[in-house]
Amino acid sequence: MSLSVLFLTIKQGRDLVAADKGGTSDPYVSMDFTHKGKEKKIKTKVVKKTLNPVWNEQVEIQYSNPSEVINMRVYDQDLMSSTAIGNISFAVSVFQEQGLSQENGV
Repeated sequence: MSLSVLFLTIKQGRDLVAADKGGTSDPYVSMDFTHKGKEKKIKTKVVKKTLNPVWNEQVEIQYSNPSEVINMRVYDQDLMSSTAIGNISFAVSVFQEQGLSQENGV
C-alpha cells in the first residue's frame, strides 16, 4: 500500500480554559495517530501564561489509509503533570473530501 502525506499547520488556540491559579494556562498540543501499526505522537512547544496561544508549527503525517484518525488534545503543562483542556479527533479523509490542499490556503 502506498503512503500519502498530510501537512498540517497547528496555528493557534483561542479562549482556552484557564487551568492555572493566575487565570491563564501553559498550553501545548499533542497529536497521536497510527502509522504502520505503531502509535506516533507529535507535540508542539508550550506557550506560557496565555489563553490565546500561537504555535504556527507545521507537522507532516504519513498515512496509508484515509480513514486513519488523528487525535489532537490541548493540555495545560504543570510542573508534575499535564491537564487536558480540549480535544478533537478527525479522519484524514475529511481533508480529502473537502478538496483541501496547501494550494488553497489550508
